[in-house]
Amino acid sequence: NSFASHVQDFQSHSSRLLSVDLYFKGNVKLRIFVIYIPPPAESVLRTDTINLLIQQLILTKQAGFYHAVCGDFNMHLDKYYPIYFNQPQIASKHIHRLFFHLLSHGYEDYTPINLSDSLGTFHRNDQITRVDYVWSCPLLKRFALTACIFDAQDICTSDHNPVITYYDMSLLFASTKLARARQLKRQTRRVFKFDTVIDIQWTEFADKADALCNVLPATFSSWHINQMCEYL
Repeated sequence: NSFASHVQDFQSHSSRLLSVDLYFKGNVKLRIFVIYIPPPAESVLRTDTINLLIQQLILTKQAGFYHAVCGDFNMHLDKYYPIYFNQPQIASKHIHRLFFHLLSHGYEDYTPINLSDSLGTFHRNDQITRVDYVWSCPLLKRFALTACIFDAQDICTSDHNPVITYYDMSLLFASTKLARARQLKRQTRRVFKFDTVIDIQWTEFADKADALCNVLPATFSSWHINQMCEYL
């Protein structure tokens, strides 16, 4: 495994919560939590596990780690979303505190692109649901690309299917300074951060682009895609 040499620490916070720390050049620190939250029937252990996770997330954020939480949450996010967006007075109640903490602090879970009524992360008898997630912190979610469910029913006896989230590898060198990259003779490229462009800049850009284009929009839209690309 190419990441094995980057592992700096491994902790068992409890029998239900583990974490591994990976360090990369450029002061990039990545912490991955793996969790199993007991079902509601085991209320005491469930409460303790949730409280421990929230505590560790706060400490991890304070330490400046990129981090993600993955595992079996034994919770249904699709049922919580309507409460979170439409009933804020209920969304923050103790029973919902984990999802509320994650969403209100900017964490994000990517819905798997192949999630369907016939493919979930948990299956037992005729029940197919999604209780497994990969939550990315605000720092890490900027590098998330997509997610999918791996259908493992034919190769193992587990009643769970794993969720795989893909991230942009630029995370691992995002903090490397340009001068240092040149010193290491690495290839560089200019990246435009469109999410930082303000409205007036977009307007100025649109006006300049319109001035350079002497083809009417109706005419342009009628062209074949190849002709559009050649013109642009």
